[in-house]
Amino acid sequence: MIIRCGLTRRAVSKKAEPVGPGRDLLRTVRVRAPKRYNQSMDTELKQLEAKAARAVEQCDRLRAENQDLRQQLALRTDEVKRLTDKLDESRRRIEALLARMPG
Repeated sequence: MIIRCGLTRRAVSKKAEPVGPGRDLLRTVRVRAPKRYNQSMDTELKQLEAKAARAVEQCDRLRAENQDLRQQLALRTDEVKRLTDKLDESRRRIEALLARMPG
């Protein structure tokens, strides 16, 4: 793999020495990939991928559950309002009946 900085194509050592006089910023560094296949790193990456997939699935489940709970809350809020209105109406009727009673 070659990492280039600037406009030059000349590869140099990992120390990234200057390419030419006055060109300290224009250099290319050659980086070699590891020669051996690192199976433990591959295993770690697969485990990390599995963890990320589980996190995404859990997030989706929680999002759906949250939506359901919001709908249930809206229904219960409407029911509470309806019952409160009904209770207030009953209270007014009872008070009207008590006001008509001789006393």
